[in-house]
Amino acid sequence: MGNNFIDIQYNIFLVNENVYCLWDYDIRKKTLEFLDSLNPEYFEYLADTIGPDAVDEDNQSASIAIRLAYSQALETFFTLLGACIQGPYCTPAWVNTYWPSELRELVRNISEREYVDSILRKKHLSWKIITNFIFTWLALDVQEKETQIKENFSKIWARFASDYLDENFNHEYNAIKHGLRIKPGGFYLAFGREDKPGVPAPKERMQQIGSSKYGSSFFVVERHRKKSHHIKLKRQHMNWNPEDFAWGLHILSMSIQNVISAIKILNDIPATEVRFSWPREEDTFSEPWKRRIKMGVYSMGGIDLILPDELIDPSSKEELLEKYIDGKSIGIRRIRLREKD
Repeated sequence: MGNNFIDIQYNIFLVNENVYCLWDYDIRKKTLEFLDSLNPEYFEYLADTIGPDAVDEDNQSASIAIRLAYSQALETFFTLLGACIQGPYCTPAWVNTYWPSELRELVRNISEREYVDSILRKKHLSWKIITNFIFTWLALDVQEKETQIKENFSKIWARFASDYLDENFNHEYNAIKHGLRIKPGGFYLAFGREDKPGVPAPKERMQQIGSSKYGSSFFVVERHRKKSHHIKLKRQHMNWNPEDFAWGLHILSMSIQNVISAIKILNDIPATEVRFSWPREEDTFSEPWKRRIKMGVYSMGGIDLILPDELIDPSSKEELLEKYIDGKSIGIRRIRLREKD
């Protein structure tokens, strides 16, 4: 019959709980091509170039830039990690298929040890299990050092996950990357006993419990819990220190490199041809949060409108749309206050 056949490869993979099947002539070739195109050192470059301006020069614009880079590095790391445990043989397909909500759910399930389908064939994953998997091919002469490296990365990946899953941290990231809709600068919080209700205590009696000159304030939308088409704006304030993010970027760069190396090995690249990275000093693993802990208050919501259920206009989506089309989109709802007895 001759050579009248052509082989087309397929690879089944998961993105969180959704299943996909990739078809191609040479999936491994494209996967390795994609992995070779990645540059984890980009985040180290940002830390080294932007960091000094943010920290030493007191540059608010630089501090916002390094804050943005930190969240981008977090997302890059967890995306590649998700691909590694659910679709390492077709990584470019995984990273081009996931939705941010799926990635957050996957990271949350790992952090909370919920059920996760993966190539590890374990029902419940943890950061320790995943770290041991990524560093399966790390072989050092000193076993104690190898064990400590794995333990340190396990702990810091759990802390990175905490940042990545923090709702306010994520709102701030979105506010920065989508049109820079934030006001740069941190806030301070102090309290003092009033001599007379409603009259602030004298400044000398105020006790500061947290502050930072770096951070941001921005608006987020809060949906009514029963009627999601009714919303309000909520102010949010964040405190942080750009030096923490600079340290975090260095370790995330190493972490990304380590995941890439593991994926390459899974795709038949010899372990001797890849590299694993870790900080020289063990104390480096605690640096990305050292200044945040000292500042006292990290996040604070503003004093905003309270919307009890009985104050919400009961209009449905259809009724609201009808008002909008009729040019009645702006108005006032007068609420009768209950008289005191």
